[in-house]
Amino acid sequence: MTATNYKGAKYYSVPITLEMKRRIIVDMKTLYGRLTSHYKGTGVNVTSTTGQGYMVLGVMLHLVQDIQAHRAIVPWSMVFSSSDKITEGYQNDVMGVLSSDSKISYANVAGSGNNKGKTAMLGAAIKKYGGIPFIRLKDFLPATVTVTCGVGSKTYKDCSPAVAYEDNPYFFRERYFSSVSFSKYYVNDMKNDTQADSVRDPYKYYVDVNVSIFQGTMSKLQTK
Repeated sequence: MTATNYKGAKYYSVPITLEMKRRIIVDMKTLYGRLTSHYKGTGVNVTSTTGQGYMVLGVMLHLVQDIQAHRAIVPWSMVFSSSDKITEGYQNDVMGVLSSDSKISYANVAGSGNNKGKTAMLGAAIKKYGGIPFIRLKDFLPATVTVTCGVGSKTYKDCSPAVAYEDNPYFFRERYFSSVSFSKYYVNDMKNDTQADSVRDPYKYYVDVNVSIFQGTMSKLQTK
């Protein structure tokens, strides 16, 4: 099966667009090539059916986890303390479990000197979309920030905004809790789906009511 000869009616159907299916095939082919090269001569056989199956499973679980961590919504109240002013924020970062108790220090939103953020654009984007995905937050913040988190509340200086918030497991921790739970759920679904033909509903997916996921499209170009 290749991207050039892919026919939607010929292979197992999944509820995604044909264009997306082709994209998945291209990406998986690239990954397969890199893994084959990486593990060559190590005794790990990624060319076997089992090896390829684990590769697909790994990509799927990574995607599930990425959605929770990177497409979770950053709401207005996470970055601004006022209900309508972009000039008012929080004195300190708050490493909360839920979105509602996770806050970004206004010093890291606005920045200073040659290291300023785009507060007006950030506020406008949040209002326009009803919140932005975490993966786009870094586009609006200063190039470097100072964040305090982790065991013993250690302070980290000159962090990238992505490291400080989006990739930080202490910030809005429910994103990471849900990604672990969902991975277990999907693996158990597959483990229990033992009939010759799958009986699992292909449209069934898991949702955490405490982690709102950005459903639209927001490219980096829209931040300029």
